[in-house]
Amino acid sequence: MEKTCSICNEKKIWKGRQKFCNQCSYKKYKKNKKRKKTTIKCPNCNIIRQVRTDFYNKRKTDYCSKCSYLDRLQTYKSKYPKELRETDIFKRWTGMKGRCNSKDKKKWYGNISVCDEWLDFNNFYKWSIENGFRKDLEIDRIDETKNYCPSNCQYITHRENTLKIKKPFCRSKDKIVFSKKIKCECGCIVNKYSLLRHKRTEKHLYHLKTS
Repeated sequence: MEKTCSICNEKKIWKGRQKFCNQCSYKKYKKNKKRKKTTIKCPNCNIIRQVRTDFYNKRKTDYCSKCSYLDRLQTYKSKYPKELRETDIFKRWTGMKGRCNSKDKKKWYGNISVCDEWLDFNNFYKWSIENGFRKDLEIDRIDETKNYCPSNCQYITHRENTLKIKKPFCRSKDKIVFSKKIKCECGCIVNKYSLLRHKRTEKHLYHLKTS
């Protein structure tokens, strides 16, 4: 059935409930795809490059990625000596800060952050030595709803950390909602979201027959 396009006002045949034809929709998509770019000159290395305006407004710096990385590295070098930077505690500290300040933070961590005391590495180094740090241990939060702080953290093994994780979980916009375990008809304790999958298995049918 022929329809009249709302953009070009021509009678054409196309699938779907959209009010414009496929050619006009492609042109419309192509226009939206083009984004504005701004030319920036790095004050350190004098390299001229084009950056998207929305990224530039978020970043608000004229330095390129290489120069900004070198600047951050110099600040670390000036604050902390090489002996401290090569330790495993420094790696734990940078990993903890990276998880809290990453772009995908809201998916996994929600509003969790590092306390003001631990933003200085020397305080974190003292706490980790006092609480029995070893190379095979991992940092863990006792209460998962609270931030990284001395009263809420401990060092545990990788096995203990994996057993502590509650699976499966669903992600919400504000926080992580963990699923609860439910007792099935057969007597098995199963997660809420894997109950239907468990009922299809042979184990479930076997327990029903024996019970």
